[in-house]
Amino acid sequence: EGGDAFQGLLVSVDDQGFELEDERGRTERVAWSAFRVLHLSNEKPPPATGIIGEIETHDGSRLLASPIPSFEGTHLGVSLLSAREKQLQVPTGSVRRVSFEGGAFDHATRLPFTSTFRTPYGEADDDGPGTAFRKKWFGARVDRRPTGCPLRLKGVEYAHGFAVHAHSTIRLPLARAYGRFESLFGVDDEAAEVKVGGIVDARVVADGETLWEAKGVKAGERPRRVGPLDVTGVEELVLEVTFGAEGYMRDRATWAEPILVRAAP
Repeated sequence: EGGDAFQGLLVSVDDQGFELEDERGRTERVAWSAFRVLHLSNEKPPPATGIIGEIETHDGSRLLASPIPSFEGTHLGVSLLSAREKQLQVPTGSVRRVSFEGGAFDHATRLPFTSTFRTPYGEADDDGPGTAFRKKWFGARVDRRPTGCPLRLKGVEYAHGFAVHAHSTIRLPLARAYGRFESLFGVDDEAAEVKVGGIVDARVVADGETLWEAKGVKAGERPRRVGPLDVTGVEELVLEVTFGAEGYMRDRATWAEPILVRAAP
């Protein structure tokens, strides 16, 4: 809550807080009352094939499973992508939503996308001093804001999406595999909390052709619906957000629930 950030190996957890150990072996203890967001990550699981099930619980956890979860009385039987050898029993009363992908559609956030951003002064995300700072706070993030908090447009939280800051460009390699793209777009509620800035322009470009664009999208507005857009035969889809009427200020935008529907065989 004080603005400090710590990174390291989680070595202990108790009722009072948790302890992290950095790469030099030094430890830092953080009380539960003093922290804002805790990110826990393991090694990235191998790419999944076939249908993937996603179980979202009421406390915000998201579990990726393959094969499809099975109902077992009052529980869901889940084989996690990150630990296939273990079966996890999830009480159905704790489940908020179950969804599937890998069949007719994919979330665009799962594609091997690339992203760049540029400040009003022409600095790119790989230009010299300040690169690490810019990547952390202005680079594209998947399913979360740069602060680690959920994506939120007009009071509604979204589980999937790209969080960006103008000027941002995301490139999605479609390789002619998809027939339709759709999404919601808006300025994140984080910008609406401060009554300055938060105005952007945006567009969707397919192999150089503009398919959709919006001008003057403001913080606090309902999200704009993007598409459905015909992307049949498209090699690369570009999602671009540029500075609005008030320049660089609080231009934090969200492409929420970006869906790609596979082309008909």
